[in-house]
Amino acid sequence: MRVLPAAREIEALAIDYDRTLTTEDLRPVPRALDVLADAREKGLKVVVVSGRGMAFLEKELGRVADALVAENGCLWKVAGGVPRETRPKLADVRAAMEGLDLDTEFGEVLASVDAAHHDRLTEHFTSRGHSFDLIRNRDRVMILPPGVDKAVGLLAALHALGVDPAKCAAAGDGENDVPLLRAVGWGLAVLNAVDELKREADEVLPLPGGEGIAQWVNERWIPSRSVSA
Repeated sequence: MRVLPAAREIEALAIDYDRTLTTEDLRPVPRALDVLADAREKGLKVVVVSGRGMAFLEKELGRVADALVAENGCLWKVAGGVPRETRPKLADVRAAMEGLDLDTEFGEVLASVDAAHHDRLTEHFTSRGHSFDLIRNRDRVMILPPGVDKAVGLLAALHALGVDPAKCAAAGDGENDVPLLRAVGWGLAVLNAVDELKREADEVLPLPGGEGIAQWVNERWIPSRSVSA
C-alpha cells in the first residue's frame, strides 16, 4: 500500500468521465465541474481521460480541462492544441471488424461492442491473424490497437504539461481505469466503481461519481492550497 501524499503535493488530477464525473445514468454533475474549474484557478492541472471521442470531450469538458485523453488513450491533446495519436501508426480497427454483424460504435481509432461478444471477437481476430487488445469497460468491450490504454494517453499528456506522474492523482470507476491508477502517484475509485478497481485504488471515495470527485477536491485538495499559499 502506498503512503498518501500530502494533498498539496498533487499537481494534477486525471479523471475518467462516465460514472466518475457523472451520475450512474451518465448525467453530468454540475457541482463537480464547478469545483474542478475552481481548483484549476488555484493551480490544479485537470486531465480528463475517457473512452469517449475527442469531439465530445472538447464540447462537454473543455472549460475544466488542461488536457483531454480520448478513445481510451488513443488520442490526446492539451488545451488549445491539436489532437495527437499515441502511436505513430494505429491499426484500422474498422477494417478488422468486417464480417462481424454486430451493433458496433466506432471512434476515430477504437470500436466498442456489447461485452457479451468478447469470445466471438477473440475468435474472429485470432482466425484472421489480427492483433488487437480487448479491454472490458463494465457492459462494453473496446477493441484497441495493441499496447494502447488510458495510461499511455495520460503519460503523453502529463509530459506535455510538465507534470511528474508521481505528483498526479487519478480517479475512475471501471476495469479500463486500472492502468490509469497504476500510472500515477495516487489512485482513487469512486464509490460506484467496480470491485476490481476498488481493489486497485489507494483510496475509495465515500460518494459515487461526480459527487465523490467534488468532495475530494473541495475538502482535500483546495484547502491544502490555501494553507500552503
